[in-house]
Parts: sequence; C-alpha cells; structure tokens
Amino acid sequence: MKNIIKKLMYNVLFKTIKYQGEISLGYIFHTEKIYDEIVFSNLILFCEKYYKLTGVKPICTIVPPTNLLVKQEMLKNNVSEKNFIERLTMLEKVSTLGYHGHYYLNDTPTYINAIHCNSFNPVQLSRQFIRDIEWFKMNNINNNGIYAGGWWFLNEFLVKLLLKNNFKYDFSISYSPNFYNQYSISMGEEYNIDKGETFFIKDGINELMFIQNFIGLHNTKYPQDFIRNLQMLLPINDFLSISGVVNSHDYDLDINNTINCISYLLENTSIKFCDFNKLIQFKSNIKNIFFEAKN
Repeated sequence: MKNIIKKLMYNVLFKTIKYQGEISLGYIFHTEKIYDEIVFSNLILFCEKYYKLTGVKPICTIVPPTNLLVKQEMLKNNVSEKNFIERLTMLEKVSTLGYHGHYYLNDTPTYINAIHCNSFNPVQLSRQFIRDIEWFKMNNINNNGIYAGGWWFLNEFLVKLLLKNNFKYDFSISYSPNFYNQYSISMGEEYNIDKGETFFIKDGINELMFIQNFIGLHNTKYPQDFIRNLQMLLPINDFLSISGVVNSHDYDLDINNTINCISYLLENTSIKFCDFNKLIQFKSNIKNIFFEAKN
C-alpha cells in the first residue's frame, strides 16, 4: 500500500527540485569497515560508477586502525595494518581521503562508551585524536585537512583540536533532523547561518571551513524520496547558491538505488555534483561568515 501511494503521489509531486538557486553537491563516505572485504569491494565499485556517471570523485573519510573498535575488528577479520594501508592506496585512486573520528570514554570500544554530543571526556578525546592523526602522518597518508565527525559529535573543544592540528575542512555540521547536534544548532542561531551556507572559524592564523552535510544515503527505489527530503533542508531564500554534501557509511551503501537516484537527479534536476576541490571554492559565491574560536 505504501508503495502504491508513493507511485501516485510522485506522478504529481517531487518530480524535480523546486529551487531557483544553484545546488552543488559532493558525496562523502564515513568509511569505517575497510577491514571487511565485501564492504570494501562495494565501496570501490561505487566510487568507480560514481565517477563514470558524474565525472568527479567522492570523499572517503577514514577511521584509521588506531581506533579501538577498528583495531579489534581487524583482528577478527585477519586484516593486518599492511593490508589496511594497501586498501587505502586503492581507495585513494578513486576518491579524496579524509579523517573520520570516533572516540570513546575509555579503552572499551562499545556504543555505550562512545563519545557523543551528550558525553565528553577531554583527556580521552585528545589522546585518541592525536593517536589517529599521527598514524596518518607516520604512514604518509594524506587526510587533506578533511574531518567528518563520528556520531555527528562536534563541540568547541574538538574544533580547537582541529584548528591546532591544521585541519582546514569540516563536514560535521548539519540541519538534518537525523544528523544535527547541539553545536550545529547553537552556531546557526548565534551567527544566523543559513542552510547550505559555508562558514569559517578562525583561531589566530588558522582557519576551519565548515561545509554542511544535507542528507544521508539514498536506499529506496524512488529518487523522489531523496528530492522530498532534500527539499525540506534547503533555504527559504531559494535564489541563494548553495553547496554541501550527501553522505553514506561504507557498510550501509545501496549501490543500485543510489546510482539510480544520482542518474535521475542529473537528468531531471539542476543539481550539480562536484568534487572536493570544487566544494571548497564555493566560498566565493556565497556570504562568507568568519568568527573567532571561543576561548
């Protein structure tokens, strides 16, 4: 019955996006299960299909093997650190790499011990953050100054860590009801940041660019589902040129439905897909908001 109603509704509504301004979207992965051969193979396949369709590469933010849970699962899957790095080398050919941070309140990597927006341990966070990014440096793997927050965790303390360690781009801010955190809400309210609007935090000479995350993966056979949900996350001022990303985890990717959705968007809407280098240039097309990091 639900599918019948959708078919009838979509014959009239949500055939295309109703927005006058330019919409540019990148695609970002929270890449957490490189140790799983099937998940990894599907990710590589999708990246290749995505490039063939759009002409641009997605972003893959990586949870490194220094992460307690990843390290534990690598042992279970008989994947060595050398194997992990080899897979990253393959992934780097079809995507732009970044860092995806998941942190824990102690050394037991369970969901209960995860650092979320409502739980915070600065000592553990700092220790795990530094250990992760040192791994990238030690193995000559470029994270391109890109960060995406695990469990959408972000606060002022973490922003300070990112600035101090030369990160330049964050993809953790979102107004989506499924992704947003209190930091997103407070920043939006305090500085009147619109949906899809890029903004910057400065700390002395260091600067962090925030590119918003609109919506999650598309895993239904109806591309209009994607349009309907995205439409609710667009600015009221529909002449504003906006940019941002849509996202997936590597482990819950639906290749066929997602590729079908992207094909539909390219054929039936004015949405443009762009790579990381294009995304970070859109600051010249929209209002720039700069403010100093709070002490």
